[in-house]
Amino acid sequence: MNKFLNILLVFLSALAIQSCYKESVLYDSEINESLELSLILKLNGKNCSYDRNTNTLRCPIEASTINSYSPLIEFQDYATVCFDGKVLKNNMKNDLGNIKINQEYEISIMVNNETNKLILSFTNLPIVQIVAPNKFYNEPKTISKMFINYPVLERETDVYFIGIEYRGATALKYPKKAYGIELKDENNLNKNISQSLLGKSGVNQWILDAMYEDKARLRNKTAFDIWNSMSPNPDMQIEFEFVELFINNEHKGIYCIGQNINAEQLKLTNSKGVLYKTSTRYELATVYEEYNSDPPQDFYWDGWEQKYPDPKINHNWNSLSDLRDLTVNGNSNAFKDEISSLVNIESFIDYYLLVNLLFTTDNVAKNNYLTSSNSIEQLSILPWDLDGGIKRLWSGTPSTSLQNKSIVSNLSLIHI
Repeated sequence: MNKFLNILLVFLSALAIQSCYKESVLYDSEINESLELSLILKLNGKNCSYDRNTNTLRCPIEASTINSYSPLIEFQDYATVCFDGKVLKNNMKNDLGNIKINQEYEISIMVNNETNKLILSFTNLPIVQIVAPNKFYNEPKTISKMFINYPVLERETDVYFIGIEYRGATALKYPKKAYGIELKDENNLNKNISQSLLGKSGVNQWILDAMYEDKARLRNKTAFDIWNSMSPNPDMQIEFEFVELFINNEHKGIYCIGQNINAEQLKLTNSKGVLYKTSTRYELATVYEEYNSDPPQDFYWDGWEQKYPDPKINHNWNSLSDLRDLTVNGNSNAFKDEISSLVNIESFIDYYLLVNLLFTTDNVAKNNYLTSSNSIEQLSILPWDLDGGIKRLWSGTPSTSLQNKSIVSNLSLIHI
């Protein structure tokens, strides 16, 4: 009997030693079945996001707490964690002193006498963490999980299931990608849902704008803020918010998240409503000097794309056809008498002021929408892709010399 007990004790001791040495903190961890990453460090209930390329952690922090920061700290039970040389107590509030945004703080994590040193820094922006089990494509969307960690102390992490893909035309060539997102029902991932993100009006489709060509990372959002202040109709407003983006264990940088312009955002529910978008830099689309052909039974017509109604169900070019016919074929008197019945004059005035205030030359021959909610409402105009402006062209190159000598109109640049 004693011999059996001794063998059992040796066996159990070996298991204990083996399990002890299996304990480790997974930094560049694999994604588990719940589409989550392993815990490294959590502050005030929010996971710090890890970047494998720099071996760094990033966490949002509320401005009002930085002078005396005492977060609830959580990490793996078998680890010893130090912040700037100070041993932290797990599952307790720890006084970290005064914190500065973007300053680097050393974190050391020791397990089984092995220590990994990382850098922890803080941001006052929300952090969007996307956990994706597969690669992204232009199409189709990849099912993933999105976490939004807010700087606000009392606001808990928002969690969403999403479909995500690359988006854009020229933007697809850039190393910093833009993304399109659809929100999914967590109980049925084939079903789309509409929800608010970061306090913005709730829709299904969202955009993560990379702002790659805009080195200041502010033009598109600033331009839309100006447009929103000019537009009295909240349905015609597009809101963007700055965030920092992580995809799995990689920091992608600063992005802007906002709604996509579509039927849902514009509340187009009437089957007689329309939404058209200039689809290419085809100047005949917006100059209105030629009426080449009657509208086809297709989603595309002379540089315009029908976005609503669904062209698979119904083609409706009536509003745009009437506008082009009047502009090209009508005489001056007919144009003066009838134009206000076809377009929302105030909307077009606002658009004209916007593109000249910001000198957005890329929003003349393309990057605009025309919409009306029903067959008797005039067409209103909406801008899109406003990153080319404020003394920069869409490519990011300076436009100061042109801006001093030109105005922007539907005839592109008119030199003065």
